[in-house]
Amino acid sequence: MRLKQNWFLVFVLCAFLGRSQPSFEAFQSTDRIIWGQTDTLTLILKSPTDSISWFELRDTLRKEIEVVDARSIDTGVYEGGWELRQEVLVTSFDTGFFVIAPFQVVVGMDTLTSNPLLLRVDEGVDQLQADLLPIADILDEPLSFWESIWSWGKYVLGVLVLVAAYLLIRRYYLSKRNKQAAQVVIPEKTFKELFDETLQAIESDKDWEQGRLKLFYTRTSTLLRKYLEYRFAVKAMEQTTAEILRQLEATALKQMDQERLGNTLRLSDMVKFAKGQGVAGQHEAMIKILKELTEHFGFLDNE
Repeated sequence: MRLKQNWFLVFVLCAFLGRSQPSFEAFQSTDRIIWGQTDTLTLILKSPTDSISWFELRDTLRKEIEVVDARSIDTGVYEGGWELRQEVLVTSFDTGFFVIAPFQVVVGMDTLTSNPLLLRVDEGVDQLQADLLPIADILDEPLSFWESIWSWGKYVLGVLVLVAAYLLIRRYYLSKRNKQAAQVVIPEKTFKELFDETLQAIESDKDWEQGRLKLFYTRTSTLLRKYLEYRFAVKAMEQTTAEILRQLEATALKQMDQERLGNTLRLSDMVKFAKGQGVAGQHEAMIKILKELTEHFGFLDNE
């Protein structure tokens, strides 16, 4: 009888030790980005039980790192139980080394903690390539005969073009000198009229559909910052989003309105640094938000 009990205890112990233990790990697509670019964090949980409480992500992981997109959790199975996987896109507009704190989930009665991550954010491409230096000076190769002719000929051709243009312009103005044209006084347009015309042109051109994403960002970002300077008397053209928001805090704007302007500026930054065509519909959303912004805050009373 004692022998049977011992075998039973051995069987239970082996079954417990052979049971798959839960694990929770965090990975990142890269540990070094340029400010404004995104890094993909992948969180993987393996659990022998489906009694799982997943954490809730906020807009920021820390004050320097913002969450761009938290994708839905994928659930699968493996030989030891359940596997949950989630991808989180993050970005940063500050430079330096930033530690991403561990994430926590609850499995059954236990709390699992992932490994911490380290993200380095640089200012620009030049800094990433700072270590790539030439191993020797570049040697100058002598120009061939035709290359020498062209090196001088292009300047001569340029001078001839300028002379021809001068003669044509001079001839045109001489022919018009004796004609008295009626002078039409065109009233100066208000800022509202200029703003509406520019926004309508951006909407009709649809630069993002033609692959001109940089042109689209430049036009919308410039229009937004000119409106902020005009409407709230802040310096916005050469300022970062954080610097503009600090200026708005000194105004009489309500906190809710400051947050609204901050969200618009951050969306403008996202459109700027989005890869390819970016998130579907974000370009039309940017135009819609610019319209809603002026409808909400309006223009000055004299316009």
